[in-house]
Amino acid sequence: MMMEIELNYKLTGTGWAECYIEIYGRFCKVTASYLSDALGDLVSAVNYIFNSEYEIKSSFTEEPGEYRWILIPQKNNGLQIKIIDFPQTWNQKPDEEGELMFDVTVSKYEFSLAILNMLETLLSEYGVLEYKKQWVKHDFPVGDYRSLCIKLGRKPMKCLFM
Repeated sequence: MMMEIELNYKLTGTGWAECYIEIYGRFCKVTASYLSDALGDLVSAVNYIFNSEYEIKSSFTEEPGEYRWILIPQKNNGLQIKIIDFPQTWNQKPDEEGELMFDVTVSKYEFSLAILNMLETLLSEYGVLEYKKQWVKHDFPVGDYRSLCIKLGRKPMKCLFM
């Protein structure tokens, strides 16, 4: 039985994005600016963690501040997801100095599938070219999208370059 994971990433203006995540009734909203490749970093981390037993971190940079995602593998293909807020800094402080905003454990597979569905929603809405135009400094993470498709046994969308 699949668990319901709500995961939504929206471009909210030139160089700005919001990401909503809800799992087991726990909800978190984080934002990012184009100062980092927020989406690309997160998708890369999910690809890494899919077959790994080592934790990885991803960052959504703000102006100022940072939302740090920490993905920690658990037994039986579980994945602990933590999101920590650092309101006034970028990547400099240890995790313990941030404010824990979100902490939940899910299946690696189900979280990876939710990320893939989120990517396909973005592709349907923006396509690669419009995504780049709105996100400014960073391209849509095509390589990591394709890699995640392979891991999950799904064919990449045909409208990839619209």
